[in-house]
Amino acid sequence: METDTDWYNKLYDDLILIPIDCFIKDDFDLIFDDGFVEILKDSNYNWHKREIEGIEHYELLVTTTETTATHEGGQHHFQFKKVNGKLLLNEIGTIP
Repeated sequence: METDTDWYNKLYDDLILIPIDCFIKDDFDLIFDDGFVEILKDSNYNWHKREIEGIEHYELLVTTTETTATHEGGQHHFQFKKVNGKLLLNEIGTIP
């Protein structure tokens, strides 16, 4: 980082897309542990349907950390796309 001014862009380019088999093997259990699954079950959510290049996408926003006087709160974003009548997980993100 100290000697390469483009370090962040290189890291971002390498990690922007994680292949599904790597995600399931290496990351799924890290993210979807029992505690997080309970938060998802108990949380409020909003969803939105939109079409991107002729494919139906469904986006869920789940408030996973409530706003307090000392924390702005947070949400997780899950995007699914409909392919051959099935919803497939397409993206996971966090806000902020």
